[in-house]
Amino acid sequence: MNRHSGLDNAAVVLGAASVLSVVFAFAHGKFEFLRMHGGGIVVAVVLGVLACAAGWLANRMLALAAGAGFLLAALVLLVLIDQRGNGGFLDGNDSTFSLWLGLGVGLIVLGLTPRDPQDSTNGS
Repeated sequence: MNRHSGLDNAAVVLGAASVLSVVFAFAHGKFEFLRMHGGGIVVAVVLGVLACAAGWLANRMLALAAGAGFLLAALVLLVLIDQRGNGGFLDGNDSTFSLWLGLGVGLIVLGLTPRDPQDSTNGS
């Protein structure tokens, strides 16, 4: 069995955080810290699963792709909020933008961080 580096584990955690953020679709009122409805659920699940796969497979390109996807989704959401006052088809808000921005930057950094050749062999 291939042991994963800490960077790969971090990609899995960021992906899982995205997938788990979908629970906010069921929150209402004062517990709705994050708006997650409509197309935002699709973005969170698809890109979250891609980030988890990147970590599981120790594939830096997948991590970069997931990060770029989150950054693109955040940019599109920002434009929709600015133009329409709501999240449009992504149906998100400023909190959703912040989450996707953070996930995108985190995954990009993980994908661009140089790997230690011994890291994947000894599990440190």
